Amino acid sequence: MKKILWILILTILIIPVVKSLVRPGFFSMYDDMQIIRLKDMDSCIKDGQIPCRWVPDLGYGYGYPLYIYYAPLPYYAMELVHLGGLGFIDSVKAGFILSVILSAIFFYLFLRNLFSKEASLFGTILYLYAPFRAAEIFVRGGMGEAWGLMALPLVLWGFENLIKNKNKISMGIFTISVGIYMICHNLTVLMTIPLVAGWIILRIIQLKIDKKTLGRVIISGAIGLAISAFFWLPLFIERNLVHLETLTSGYFNYLAHFINLKQIFISTRWGYGPSIAGPNDSAFLGLGPIGTFAAVLGFIYGLITKKKEIKTTSIFFVAFFILAAFLSHERSTFIWKALPFMEFLQFPWRFMLLATFCSSVLGAIFASAFKGKIYWVLVLILLIATFALYGNFYRPKDWFDITDAQKLSGDNLERQITASIYDYLPKSASKAPTSKVPNSLIVLEGVVNTVSFERGTNWYKVDVKTGSGGGYVSLPAFDFPNWEVIVNGGGVKAQATGQLGLVSFKVPAGDAKIEARLIKPWYRSLADIISLIGALSVISLFSYEAILDKINKK
Repeated sequence: MKKILWILILTILIIPVVKSLVRPGFFSMYDDMQIIRLKDMDSCIKDGQIPCRWVPDLGYGYGYPLYIYYAPLPYYAMELVHLGGLGFIDSVKAGFILSVILSAIFFYLFLRNLFSKEASLFGTILYLYAPFRAAEIFVRGGMGEAWGLMALPLVLWGFENLIKNKNKISMGIFTISVGIYMICHNLTVLMTIPLVAGWIILRIIQLKIDKKTLGRVIISGAIGLAISAFFWLPLFIERNLVHLETLTSGYFNYLAHFINLKQIFISTRWGYGPSIAGPNDSAFLGLGPIGTFAAVLGFIYGLITKKKEIKTTSIFFVAFFILAAFLSHERSTFIWKALPFMEFLQFPWRFMLLATFCSSVLGAIFASAFKGKIYWVLVLILLIATFALYGNFYRPKDWFDITDAQKLSGDNLERQITASIYDYLPKSASKAPTSKVPNSLIVLEGVVNTVSFERGTNWYKVDVKTGSGGGYVSLPAFDFPNWEVIVNGGGVKAQATGQLGLVSFKVPAGDAKIEARLIKPWYRSLADIISLIGALSVISLFSYEAILDKINKK
């Protein structure tokens, strides 16, 4: 009965965060590409391109390898929702709602391995109502960060569950959590991997974990990496095949997006504007006073408590809290310059995700000092302060009565397929297209008449009639490893031509049947096989434990 009560309390607390999303229509956001990304994922799945890598509609319809470079898990999850019957708009809103529900559950479960139910709930309230979450969902529309807020506590809970239960089911759970963590959001992994690794090392030392349990951790982590290999292995190998310079230049240069101490710790200024250079952003980019106060109180209690484990845990999370705050401030510029990979984070204030996580844990540490009525008074004070300071954050700026058909047509569609057009544009193209892709072959030389034209997510089937001299044509697709072109049953040499770097080849005189497909290089196939083996390994872990339980019962 008590478990049901705690679940009910947690459910009630989630409602204010998501209630404004549960209605028809959609809202404006800065990353207004979620619908088209999901629509392209849906096209991939229904076209048999699994895993989805090359999306057909973005890049003004010429397509590009979005899901080689952009973590795909939130879109697979939303696709499952869509296949369950919801439209694209409702599935995207469901994606945001799921991120909130799952992050609250996994954060509570992580804390519950360390603290009492009461302290864990206190910390979860802090994490649930963090302004950073509201800004990511209702201002930026950052699906990746929203799911990153879920993935971080998930992987830490998976580890805690494993070292506590030490069985094959807990190994399977940790394996899955590692896999999910790796494919939820690239930048969350980049920011938080030191914390995850540091926590695992700290707990191994704290609990004096034996070699057998350590072996389980290593094996489970390795299988988790294997499960996610279909994403990170091609990403690593093909990292230099697309234009990435636009991700770090102009507006996206990190030097323009540091925040000052007031913004980090105490500002409550809320707005729906963009991040800009200087302290006059109308958007909320920091931690907020409640998170700051919770972190300070948790640190103070950590210093005065006689409980060694809590003291060590407090120092650990304070250290990462300070690091996250420092990396958000311009004083850390020397670190950003010394570590070139950090420029891909674009916005230093992204580290508020890490600061939010740490301050919420520190809040739980503080709450662990109290019991009974005093604890519930603290919860009441926290809720009153939260709704007083942040109550108007959990809603969008505006709302539009719009359908899937309207969102995916006309100007609405054009804005989505041209937004961030240089992001992940293959290097075969020296410039981005300025007009929508034609629904036919592009004739470069000769007389070539298209008789029929079929296009899938990563393939083409075209029948043409060509003049006596033959012709030279381009597919309406950027060149990228590895386009295979077959004309009248035989392979032909194709190469990138023009400023758009389109797949171009010769066609003979007369009738010609053309088939073209983006086939997997060996390393993508290898990555898919590794992921399949990893998934089968997890199934075997769960199956072994289930069979063993049945035998023991008999």
